Amino acid sequence: SASRGLATAFLSARRLGHVVFKAQCRRPKLAHKTQSVQLSRFARKDPDDPGPFDEESLKFDFGWSPENEGLDESVGESDEFEDDMGRRIREAKNLEMGIDDEDDREWEPKPARNYALTIPEGTCAGCGIILQSARLGEPGYLPAEKLEPSTPQGEDEDASESPSLICQRCHRLRNYGVQSLKDPELRPGLSHFEELKPEAFEDLLAVVSKKRCVVVTLIDIFDFHGSLLPGLKQIVGGNPLLVAVNKVDLLPGDMSVDRVKHWVLGECRDFAALDRVRLGDVHLVSARTGLGVGGLLDKARALAKQRGCDIYVVGAANVGKSSLLNRLADLDGGQAAGTKRSKKGKVQGKAPKKRGITTSSLPGTTLSFLRMEVGENVALVDTPGLILPHQLTAALNPEELRAVIPNKKVEPTTLRLAEGKVALLGGLASVELAEGRPFFFTFFHAPDVTLHATKAEGLEDFLRAHTGSLLKPPFEAARLEAIGELVEHLIPVDGAGWKEASCDIVLSGLGWFSITGAGPCTVRVRAPRGTMVVQRDPLMPFEAKATMGKATGGRIVKKPRKKKTGDGGRAQWASAFVPSKKKKKRPG
Repeated sequence: SASRGLATAFLSARRLGHVVFKAQCRRPKLAHKTQSVQLSRFARKDPDDPGPFDEESLKFDFGWSPENEGLDESVGESDEFEDDMGRRIREAKNLEMGIDDEDDREWEPKPARNYALTIPEGTCAGCGIILQSARLGEPGYLPAEKLEPSTPQGEDEDASESPSLICQRCHRLRNYGVQSLKDPELRPGLSHFEELKPEAFEDLLAVVSKKRCVVVTLIDIFDFHGSLLPGLKQIVGGNPLLVAVNKVDLLPGDMSVDRVKHWVLGECRDFAALDRVRLGDVHLVSARTGLGVGGLLDKARALAKQRGCDIYVVGAANVGKSSLLNRLADLDGGQAAGTKRSKKGKVQGKAPKKRGITTSSLPGTTLSFLRMEVGENVALVDTPGLILPHQLTAALNPEELRAVIPNKKVEPTTLRLAEGKVALLGGLASVELAEGRPFFFTFFHAPDVTLHATKAEGLEDFLRAHTGSLLKPPFEAARLEAIGELVEHLIPVDGAGWKEASCDIVLSGLGWFSITGAGPCTVRVRAPRGTMVVQRDPLMPFEAKATMGKATGGRIVKKPRKKKTGDGGRAQWASAFVPSKKKKKRPG
């Protein structure tokens, strides 16, 4: 009878989306009294209802008690174990969702550990450059009195936890922001100083292939092809490679982990010829929230321990490498959260005690290797980000950089474009249906970039008249000339139907848009000279219907999207495994 009761309980729980099955037991083979089934948010009647569970409705009495089994009720009443069948069900669901069972718990943000930066004497603790006091205004400058070991920079700092000596450049970035670096000579890619030239960063990374190490390449999901290093295969050499895709927390909440991981794997093999990368080497992470960081570190550290080596984190500028290390050690590399600025831009209030690697929206903030011990005789090494000229961000000023780099969840917008209509992404790019029947264009970009639909006729005059007001960024019409003329790209597209997008078109550094429709068409894209424009398989092909917008005057109006559960989309992913209840038709 006990076996039949357990079988009945399992089938009932399975129909309700059973995740964890807990039973109070006296002996390993006998369960007693009332057994409870705990349901996750997957099993709610209304998946969008964030309210509490009704625990009374989740209890199932299987009809036996300690009395009729001759058992002592007090024995084993507090003992709980996870039913083996429940564990196997969870493993199967995780496998379908593309999450390894051993890494499932690592998908959630993990508490930071007490890791420490190891900074050689005489180097900046923020960017890694060698400190000097002889040449004011050059990289690594610090006043001579600050270089004295007995004079710490900042009060209440524990030198054993966070080295205090930072260069003047890092000091300005941390306390005044990127707008304080008005001198282009301190910006990599624009400076004539040898330490800040892109070639110097490439020379630094050239040694990675000669070292015995584990390589983690960090890629920005919002600029995947633009931030995927062109020479990554040569940089890695014969070392094992893990692919970490950052900022996934900013994607729409109904994304599919399995789809995104397979998409990343395919693009790595097709676009970068990384044939040795396997699905288990792809990790979706968020350096901002810690999402997936624990699983990435555990796998990288296990490989490094096995090989007796360190871990090197490589990638393009501004993908979040330094933020990733700061997240691991609970350090702050930029402006303290919640602080205010005075009219002159100076941070008001007390800065955090623990300061880590300097972070900012400025490409090339890190200038040399920075080492962090992560336990088990393994170190994580941050490397300078490579300045890639095909990224639009290389031509933008600090204010424009903050606008185009997304820092909160991106909500895509879909517009219906016919011949003669054009969509503008600020004053930086335009998208036009040059030939063909009307199509749906779904745009994925930072919230601070304005999307505007207008007529294609007289486009240049419209840009000059409205850039800085209706169209942002740039925030001044005079910046159009500095950024460069818009170069035209004609891209043929074959529609795959109205249910899913046929392709994405990427504007490196600005975002991408997907195209949904039937039949052939030609798309005309205008972007600043040198900006990478590439066609690829769609990352999120099913967004058009749910994100339709309508151009009304100077703004886009969208229908409210269905409320998500706020769990990063996991409830939506799991809903595919919960059987839906079919409504019975009433007679007559």
